[in-house]
Amino acid sequence: KTNKEIALEYGVSKDAINNQSYILMQRGLLTTRQKRWTDEETQRLIKMKGEGKTNKEIALEYGVSKDAINNQSYILMQRGLLTTRQKRWTEEETQQVQKMKGEGKTNKEIASELKVSADVISTKLKQCGFLTTRRKIWTEEETQQVQKMKGEGK
Repeated sequence: KTNKEIALEYGVSKDAINNQSYILMQRGLLTTRQKRWTDEETQRLIKMKGEGKTNKEIALEYGVSKDAINNQSYILMQRGLLTTRQKRWTEEETQQVQKMKGEGKTNKEIASELKVSADVISTKLKQCGFLTTRRKIWTEEETQQVQKMKGEGK
């Protein structure tokens, strides 16, 4: 099962499953089979990022998850091969995001209007105290189930 499918089954976010999978990998209870990136794929990724493509768009072109692109981008940044262009939020932009969220708009709608990704909006709202994340306490049984599901390549 995919992390998304497991998350739906447990009623938690995909990020919660990602976090739990990471913990299981650290404990040596779960392994991943990761394909190594070729130099050609790496250069193409750097080019696409430079063209302003989102991680989701790049993931669709590569046929991988957005998380795979996030992870590879992080590795490339650590190696100094990729830089991020971070623009500081103005007070007006921050207020606009908060106002739009208060009006009931989704992160995706806000992102579309402001020409940024929904992840950027989510992060900004968390910084503003708009969103809180609920941490799930995993039982031993649930941990074993996730380990089993991930081990089956699902």
